[in-house]
Amino acid sequence: MSTRDDRTVEGALRCGAAAVGISPPDDAFPSSFGNPFSGPGGFGGVLHPLRVSAIAVSDGRNASLILSHDLTTPPFLPELADRVGIPEERILMLGTHTHVAPMFPFFGQPPREDAESERMEAYRRLVAARTLSASEQALDRLRPARMGYATGTSRIARNRNQTYEVRQEDGTYETQVGLGVDPDGPTDPTLAVLRFDAEDGVPIAFLANYAVHNIAIGKAGTRFGGLGGMSGDFAALTAQRLEERFPGSVALWTSGAAGDQNPILTGFCFRADPDTGAPVVVPTVDDSTGLAENLAAIHLHDILCVNRSLRTDRMTGPVAGSARTAVLAAEPVLREGGRIVGYGPAAPWKIPMQILRIGDVALLGISGELFSRLGSDLKRASLFERTLLLTHNRIGQGPFAGYILDDDGMERMAHGFRQRTRPGEISERLIETMNALAVDVLP
Repeated sequence: MSTRDDRTVEGALRCGAAAVGISPPDDAFPSSFGNPFSGPGGFGGVLHPLRVSAIAVSDGRNASLILSHDLTTPPFLPELADRVGIPEERILMLGTHTHVAPMFPFFGQPPREDAESERMEAYRRLVAARTLSASEQALDRLRPARMGYATGTSRIARNRNQTYEVRQEDGTYETQVGLGVDPDGPTDPTLAVLRFDAEDGVPIAFLANYAVHNIAIGKAGTRFGGLGGMSGDFAALTAQRLEERFPGSVALWTSGAAGDQNPILTGFCFRADPDTGAPVVVPTVDDSTGLAENLAAIHLHDILCVNRSLRTDRMTGPVAGSARTAVLAAEPVLREGGRIVGYGPAAPWKIPMQILRIGDVALLGISGELFSRLGSDLKRASLFERTLLLTHNRIGQGPFAGYILDDDGMERMAHGFRQRTRPGEISERLIETMNALAVDVLP
């Protein structure tokens, strides 16, 4: 089978990029599109157009693809690797994790058996075709390029694991952790930007990476006959505005270790009930589109600041990829009436991981929602000084690991807690697997 891997002079870095719309057709509404956050009436239309964005990179011997979908979870597209002639380990398949867009199940989850299953399969075929189109366009546009990397800070995230003192039926109070704001909790403000320029210095593509949930739009608005609207949220708006500053470029926004990170502006508020102390969620506005637009403007400013310090000085590869699975012995949580009553027998907890090397930069993909402290641990321990951590990555038919809590999150039973590992094991296994991946792609 022919591939595009032989289109360039070996060793010379080349890059191409493209973006293609993936919004559902008008006649597909109203529908929840598999998303429980859509509300009881489902989505009524598209608030902001959804798209799939692709960056292709080649060193003349190996080509790779970085794909970002304006979706809660990316789809499983087994046909893509064969169609483009690039192995799965060199294709990063990412979702921006917007909560107001279609949601595809991950491998291992039971198939939906409802009235919308046929509609979701039709939409999957649409996304598959558009993803293939974006990939082929990006590969067809491969041309000599220079790459640069820089980091800075953005302060749009805050730790969301708040401690509540909740009154029990007998009048006593019990400490529990729920969604909210923890001003003292760990947050990684690092904003990483990867940029590819053509030989004349004009940007071809940007990849921005930051650890925050893409959920400024907590409620999808009521602009469609009282129903919500789909959107790529502030991440998509940030990418769009960055492209407007650099016409002809394609911008990808990717989520870092954001499992315990919420944006500073959201369309809902978590607070303690004044009487019981229990956490409650309250919508702050009926239509939070303006919050997403303001957050995008703040984040764009931060990206532009990082971009000013970035120099595209690398003109050679190599490009290489590998995939492995971290396996941990875990004790699933046993619940009774919503309360944790114990832990079950040891069961394997599988966390698929992937690395894509481009020169001296490592893109580490993880199929799950990693807590911020673990993300910092991984970046510090990486064999690559320049490591970007990309979550919500679909790796072949591997499972989605869900929330990946650090030791403190497990001890406090923070949001997403469902299984326990021995202290230190989660960080050790992730670092061990990450560095095994790094060895795979090093000379």
